[in-house]
Amino acid sequence: MSENNSIQITECWCGCRELDDFSEKYKKCRKCHTLINTPRQITMFYEVDNDEEAFYGKNYWMGHQTEDLGHPSIFQRSRKDLTERCLYWLREVLQYKTIGKTLEIGSGPGAFVQMLKSVGFDSKGLELSPWVAKYGRITHGVDIINSKIEDVSEGLDLKDVVVMMDVLEHFTDPVESIKHALKIIKNDGIIVIQTPCYNHMSYQEMIATNDSFLIQLKDQEHLYLFSTEGLTILLESFGFKYINFIDPLFPYDMFLIASAEELTQTSSEQVTDFLQSKPETRLILALLDLYEEMKRVSAEAELRLDNNKKLEQLLQESEADRAARLKTIEILERKLQESEKDKNLRLESIQHLENLLKESETDRAARLESIQHLECLLKESEMDREARLESINKLEILLSDSEKDRESRLHAIHELEKLIKEKQDQV
Repeated sequence: MSENNSIQITECWCGCRELDDFSEKYKKCRKCHTLINTPRQITMFYEVDNDEEAFYGKNYWMGHQTEDLGHPSIFQRSRKDLTERCLYWLREVLQYKTIGKTLEIGSGPGAFVQMLKSVGFDSKGLELSPWVAKYGRITHGVDIINSKIEDVSEGLDLKDVVVMMDVLEHFTDPVESIKHALKIIKNDGIIVIQTPCYNHMSYQEMIATNDSFLIQLKDQEHLYLFSTEGLTILLESFGFKYINFIDPLFPYDMFLIASAEELTQTSSEQVTDFLQSKPETRLILALLDLYEEMKRVSAEAELRLDNNKKLEQLLQESEADRAARLKTIEILERKLQESEKDKNLRLESIQHLENLLKESETDRAARLESIQHLECLLKESEMDREARLESINKLEILLSDSEKDRESRLHAIHELEKLIKEKQDQV
């Protein structure tokens, strides 16, 4: 992208300047949660002055849609859309309006414009590419105006239904475009919008879960990606406060019908009566019946597919669990073998210890017998010792008496010797 042809967006359509980084190419508004593509090309880039070279010119449908995005070609969509999305959209519109004037902004080749015309609406389309507008007029036989809503709103008569399918996200100034779109709706008219619905996930969460909304992050193409809150704020700011969000055809979209006056819904029976009332609309009724039947069959097939996926998942989980159990069994068997080996070693050790214990018990018994014998000998020795002690005590007494007697005799002898000496000395 040339820097001279690019602009940085610093303010959301709602006027909030608090923008957080969401991804490399988008910022997120803190107030209305809209995702804003920035930097992006200047507004002139999206004008169709040259159908062969402009971004939204002929090549958008003949090259970009098929080669870059992988969508069906404009020729395929002219046929395929009639039995798919156009029937779905028609079914919802008929619950609110069955007659009146309609305008589809960004009608592409005009398949839905033709579908609305086929049930009696005075329907027109609005398309930027001259080539696409011409193709739609020829292929679907409808009136497609080659212009943008901002340039023709003043000259258009009021509409009962204004349709904007997959176009809001492309507007360079959604407030200005919506203002002109709502300007041409009758007081009791409705606006029908399909646009990608930002679901409040972070970019990292989307990547981690491979969220379906990721394909809507189209740099330089999807300039504003609204949340339901953001689009509600936008519509209510122009007085369209009655908003009915309907289940979208695709999970990444939002689909709604809004009005400035309270919405009045027609029953399915009334729609059927309306379509049966004219021969030219009975074919549409048959197509709607077929669509409902295909939807039912598709839902049943999807349910079966979901059940098959669940069964496959359960089978995979079962196989994984079986493999895990087998692995566990192998581990347990190996541990059991190791345990058995260890058990045998322990049994051998126990037997060895039992033998040692038995020998120890035998030795203990012998030692006890020896101890008893020694105790007997000790007892006899003690008795003999006591007897000897008693004899020694008696002898010691006798010895003491003998010593006393000896001393007495020695004293007597000494006295006699003393007397003898005295007598000798006298002589």
